[in-house]
Amino acid sequence: MRVRNAGPPDWFPLPIYQQTLTKNEWLTEIALRAAVQTADNNRRAGKSSRLNYEGSALDTFRSLFVTRKSGARGNVAEAQANNFWPIREPTAFELFFLAENQRVPGQNEAEAWARRLNEDGKTTIVEFISSGAMEQMAAMGRDFAKEPPAENYLDVLGRRAPVMVDLDHDDQTLELAFKVWLAGARGVLNQKAPHSVGDKETAKWAKFGLLSAFDLLFWSHAADQPYTDAYVASLIWPDTGDEFVDLTERFRKVTRPMVQEVFAWDYVNRFWRQMELENSLDMVVARDKADRANRSAGSRAAPKDAH
Repeated sequence: MRVRNAGPPDWFPLPIYQQTLTKNEWLTEIALRAAVQTADNNRRAGKSSRLNYEGSALDTFRSLFVTRKSGARGNVAEAQANNFWPIREPTAFELFFLAENQRVPGQNEAEAWARRLNEDGKTTIVEFISSGAMEQMAAMGRDFAKEPPAENYLDVLGRRAPVMVDLDHDDQTLELAFKVWLAGARGVLNQKAPHSVGDKETAKWAKFGLLSAFDLLFWSHAADQPYTDAYVASLIWPDTGDEFVDLTERFRKVTRPMVQEVFAWDYVNRFWRQMELENSLDMVVARDKADRANRSAGSRAAPKDAH
């Protein structure tokens, strides 16, 4: 059956489609849209969620992306003053949380030894080694079935994972071992090793109409007015000047899969963490530069010793 397309939305196209965005601005646009999409999906499925909105999906979309004054609102991924480095020592809270996360039936002996070793010191350490308990504890694996739900862990620590690093090994061995561990961890999470977002990715998003495609697809879904791929392509690229480009195939094979990938929360979270790190490093560099400038100015202003 042939689908009859409704006319384009009254707001299409938005001015932001023609703007050159920074990575922070791209993240703002993508994260807001992903949040609206998730809230709409949760509402349709009858799920409760922290992501929710008042009114209809169309009204929410219009207020966020059509009537707001600024098309790009700056940094949603704020620079972090502490603990922004992706590999670091755990905080005190994280250690306590991990310990409680492991407090499950069947591991009482491990907990008891850990307490005694910290409280009693040398004499208990000798007993721990000589009794064979050290080897026994080393062989004790985690019982994932008895641990709290993974959602609890993810809600608190995200995808930060505790790892023991044996610094008695050389750097080359440690780097290789970490790559092996990382590949295994990605496999457990069913993740491909993601690449960071750079100029190549944002240029592709602009060229293939990432924002405009999402907006048209979301609007048609929320309004229950389906658009064909050919119609969406004709709205995104009204006049390419290239008769040899099949715009429908471009949309179907490149733009639609790109929308599905980029607006998934896993992708948004990785992009968010990337920009938090980049913004934090920029803040550190700017602070260090300002400190050096202040010290230099202070040394020039200091009076010279009298002779």
